[in-house]
Amino acid sequence: MFTRLEDLPTDLFYIIFTHLNGVDLCLAFSNLNIRFNQLLDDVASHQSLDLTSGSVSYNAFRAYITDRYGVRSSFISSLKFDCLSLSPFGIKDLFSSFIDTSINNRLQRLTLITSEFASVKTAEIVTFLEHMMIANKRGCGRLEHLTLNFELCKNYYAKTLIMIIQRNISFDTMIINVTNCMSYVKLSQQKGVS
Repeated sequence: MFTRLEDLPTDLFYIIFTHLNGVDLCLAFSNLNIRFNQLLDDVASHQSLDLTSGSVSYNAFRAYITDRYGVRSSFISSLKFDCLSLSPFGIKDLFSSFIDTSINNRLQRLTLITSEFASVKTAEIVTFLEHMMIANKRGCGRLEHLTLNFELCKNYYAKTLIMIIQRNISFDTMIINVTNCMSYVKLSQQKGVS
C-alpha cells in the first residue's frame, strides 16, 4: 500500500513547514492544489525572511518574488535585507514586489540595512517607505515595525531622516540605528573641543 503526499494529515504539514524558510516553502508547495495553497495561506503570517543570514540565496528570493501573479510577496510577514548586498536591479525587484497595491501584503516587520555606499538611492528608499505607509492607510498593507540600520555613514542617515520627516512617513514603531559612524561623530566632537 502506498501513501501519497496529499494523504498526510494537515498537522504534519504544519510541522514540516516550520523547518523551511518562506522562499523554499512557497517555491516547493505553492500552486500545487487548493489544499496546499490554503495551508500556505494559514502559515503566511509566520513567514520571516532574513536575506542577510545567507540561508536564502538572492536568486531563489528573486524567483520567489517575481512569480507570475505576484502573490508570493504576500506570504512574507517579516523581512530583513541589506542594500549593500543586493544589486540595484534586485532592490528594484524587492521594492516593486511590495509596492504593488493590487496585492494585500502581510509585511508587518521590515529591517533595512543601508549605507552611503549602497547602490540604492536615498529617494528610492524613502519613496518605498512612503508607498508602504500609503498601503497601510488604504488597508492593503500591514507594516507596523520599521528598523533602519545605517552603516558606514557620515551625513547619509541625516539626509534620509530629513526626507522621511518632510514626507510625514510614520509607522507604529520606527527604530533608527546608526553603526560604525558614531565614533566618527565622537571624534569630530573631540577635535572641536581640543
